[in-house]
Amino acid sequence: MKNLVLGLFLAGFGYNYWLKRKMTIFIKQRPLVRWILIAYAVLAFYMAYQWGDTIQDYALAGSSVLLLYSVAFFQGINKDSVLVFLGTTPLLKQIKVSEIDHILLEEVPEKSTYRLKIVAFGEEFTQLYQRDHSKKEGAFTKELTELLEAVKNH
Repeated sequence: MKNLVLGLFLAGFGYNYWLKRKMTIFIKQRPLVRWILIAYAVLAFYMAYQWGDTIQDYALAGSSVLLLYSVAFFQGINKDSVLVFLGTTPLLKQIKVSEIDHILLEEVPEKSTYRLKIVAFGEEFTQLYQRDHSKKEGAFTKELTELLEAVKNH
């Protein structure tokens, strides 16, 4: 049974990683999410130590942390699509331009972030992106401009 769960966790992480490779700009995650992930990792490895203490248990704990990490940090955009977390499954969903009903970009006042709102499948997805003044902002602007144009022309 542990092998099956380990395989499912690793397959989920692999799928999310495969989708992530197609993205060029990634979300800015809140510090609270990082702390929750760290706390979860400590708890998972502690439980593996207390209840199993085998290599398989540690691999199971590590793979569950990897899957949770991929859900939290692999979301992003490219010129053709947006990668979002649906909330009901640990697998990310790639939303193509043709599936986007509405998209809105707004600057967050008094913070160095952009808020991107995407409406697709009857749901609204909100993502935060870092607004920095380096080369990345130019790449973000270019990718987002192409995505917005593609949605408008569709």
